[in-house]
Amino acid sequence: MAVKVADASALAALLFGEPEGEVIAVKLGNARLAAPALLGFELAKVCLIKTRRHPDQAQALTAAFKLRHRLEVDEMAIDPTKCLEQYQPVGIAKRIRLMKLLANQA
Repeated sequence: MAVKVADASALAALLFGEPEGEVIAVKLGNARLAAPALLGFELAKVCLIKTRRHPDQAQALTAAFKLRHRLEVDEMAIDPTKCLEQYQPVGIAKRIRLMKLLANQA
């Protein structure tokens, strides 16, 4: 079974019945879902924002949030330092210096 890393906004669309939730459900299919361990906090924040915007729906939104375990997402611990080191974009100045260095070695 394929594993897909799920974005909190995509899972929130599923959880809170947003219009794009159907499209996301089709894209995820029967894949095993994984997300960083902060997922619960991110979904809680979405729930809080939605509740502030729609106080009349607070009870339904809270009930939906409490069903998040049904999404069956494997939450994984991620080392933020390693993420920063591995995915930090290379600045244009560093890229130019690197190209010059490589050009001088040719």
